Amino acid sequence: LAMLEDVELTGASLRRARLARAKLVRARAERACFDEADLTRCDLAQARLARASFLRARLESASLEGAVAEHAAFDDADLTKLRASEGARFT
Repeated sequence: LAMLEDVELTGASLRRARLARAKLVRARAERACFDEADLTRCDLAQARLARASFLRARLESASLEGAVAEHAAFDDADLTKLRASEGARFT
């Protein structure tokens, strides 16, 4: 269980990372690459994810509540039971 709250990940490559159940609350991850990463049950609440890439990532039961994910790519991602209701912004 990774506790990475308030972490700076802008532009980072986390391709195929194993971050299941990680706490990435308030992470700054604009333009980060999470392609094919396992983010099952990951807490990304209030994270800044603008232009981040989640291609084929697994986000089952993850939380994006209050996250800002404008222009983020979720193509072919597993979004089963994803929580993103409170204040999340996707455009």
